[in-house]
Amino acid sequence: MTIPRTVAIGDTLDLEAGAFTIAGYGNGVFRLRDELTNQYELIHHTELGRLLPPGQTIDSTSKAVAESTLSEAVAGLNDEARFLIPHLQELMDGSPAIGDVPREQYALGIPMGTRLLSKWKELTDGGYDISPSTLKRRMQRFRKAGVESLVDGRSVRRQTALGRADEKVTLALAEVISTYVGRSSPSYTRVRADLQKLLLTEYPDKDDRPALPSLSTVKRYVAALDGENPTTPARRRETNALAPTRQHKPRLVSAPGDECQIDTTVFDAFVRFPNGKVERPHLTILIDKRTRSIIAFNFTAGPPSGYDHAVLLANALVPKKLRSWHTYYDTLSLPRMPWSEYLDEEQLEEYDTFRPYIFPRRIITDNGQDYRSHVFRLACDRYGIHLTEAPLKAPTAKAHVERHFGTINTKFAQYLPGYVHSNVQSRGENARAEEVLTLEEVSELFDRWLGVIWQNRRHDGLVDHLQPNLRHTPNTMFAASVELQGHFVVPCDEDDFIALMPSMERTIQNDGIELNGRMYDSPHLAGMRGIRNPDGSKKKFAVHFDPADVTRAWARVETEWVMCTWVAKDGMSRPLERTMNEIAHRLTSANPGFKNDEADELMMRLRDEFIAQQAAEREARVEAARAEAATISSSDVLENIRAGGDDDNFSNPMDLSVG
Repeated sequence: MTIPRTVAIGDTLDLEAGAFTIAGYGNGVFRLRDELTNQYELIHHTELGRLLPPGQTIDSTSKAVAESTLSEAVAGLNDEARFLIPHLQELMDGSPAIGDVPREQYALGIPMGTRLLSKWKELTDGGYDISPSTLKRRMQRFRKAGVESLVDGRSVRRQTALGRADEKVTLALAEVISTYVGRSSPSYTRVRADLQKLLLTEYPDKDDRPALPSLSTVKRYVAALDGENPTTPARRRETNALAPTRQHKPRLVSAPGDECQIDTTVFDAFVRFPNGKVERPHLTILIDKRTRSIIAFNFTAGPPSGYDHAVLLANALVPKKLRSWHTYYDTLSLPRMPWSEYLDEEQLEEYDTFRPYIFPRRIITDNGQDYRSHVFRLACDRYGIHLTEAPLKAPTAKAHVERHFGTINTKFAQYLPGYVHSNVQSRGENARAEEVLTLEEVSELFDRWLGVIWQNRRHDGLVDHLQPNLRHTPNTMFAASVELQGHFVVPCDEDDFIALMPSMERTIQNDGIELNGRMYDSPHLAGMRGIRNPDGSKKKFAVHFDPADVTRAWARVETEWVMCTWVAKDGMSRPLERTMNEIAHRLTSANPGFKNDEADELMMRLRDEFIAQQAAEREARVEAARAEAATISSSDVLENIRAGGDDDNFSNPMDLSVG
């Protein structure tokens, strides 16, 4: 077996054309100097292997490593070493360090000692401080190892974190780390203590037991070992563990609505709920993957239910009404969406045509009970919407909607009063005490932000493949998709919206319909007031309502929907009326007063106490009168008799008055 031969700069090779000395190497090419003619040739390392006589080969693997090492070595050279390289090369083979003409004092025929003295004198005269012995030592190292010998070993020393670690310790530490999967994050002190316990168990013999590393060494070993660092937050470790190890293959969609994603999060700002409490609401959004449009949203005081999702779906299926702030569209010169071409003049004045209308054909949800509710599934089945549940513990299944919440936090929520950071450590303690907006106001502002800003903001996920540094907006992507989609989904009408709302059965009284503590009425209910069934019971009607809009409700009268408005709606618009109601609500919440049963019980107690008190007072007056009568002396009686004058009037003692 022939052992492959390795070569270095300065080696002499016996080729068919003669003897050649390796003068240099770089980028896979050898620089050879002919020993006879002193002429230089450049030969690729693969060609050099072919030119070598039989039985002599070059280890290409070693050359690949050497090439990599050479590049790294050159990068690690300081200015002093870079200056010295051509001078050392001139000492070795006579290559001129200055100019292109070889100098006589460095010819190969001159003894090396003489050349070294000449080079030392040249360098010292030029201001380079080096001793002859140091120059000789560096030249010898350069001849043996090339450029790499000039690198300061302290700057390029290669040593892995586990280079000198005891294998017994690293194996035991890896076993300790594996025990923390799914557990709370420990400290490095705990990891070291568990490592010590395991070493005592595995190696009871003290002589065979490896030494316990220090705390700083344990930290270094833990960082170098494969696997998740157990001291990182447990939630982060769980998230990292869910990352797929397979190649990521995105689900591509071609048209708006082909795939929509829905999810819920706790909103990162405090708001004032209708009951006066200041809390963080829940935000649910439905986004379109193709255009990154947020096609529907819903704010709820608590975790949403299936009814809340049905309301959100209804808002997605019906075009948005034109709001009072639609003047922003004209001020900012924003274009209308292509679906506006299918509307007449009356509808153009009614609907917001500056936002896309996207029918969700498929919705991806998580496995929450609210998304699996009977109400939400029936609402989707009604309009042929396919529901797809994301796999368990698969965060990439709904990655887009998850990322949207982060953008909403940084682009919208943080500008609101009462903002709380998503990170607990970054939250201020006075966020709840700020002048926060009401839930209705935040919902209105969020809708305005979506229509004006979000839909017209360049989205980082909408990359222009023709010009990768260009980003599309959700509106421009929708407009481009509609032109090539081939069809347009006709928006649902108001009846479809009402049908998806939650409902209750209520009677129609003379003053309207009572629903959730509020009265609703309409002139079109005149013929239905107080109507009764054949059996004499009051007839009940289906009343649908929007949980997010308390100003209206819809009663199903025969085959039509009758919209009823909240009778106190106009009164709430009076000056200071809303503020007064909020103050009254806060005071009543602090002092709730008596319930009817409590008031009746207290009334009977007050009555009984009052009657008993009156009886006691009358008894006291009688007793006082008797006591006063008993204290009257007989002398007073005689004096009274004398004052009366007629003895016959007192012939009967019982007629004597003591009062």
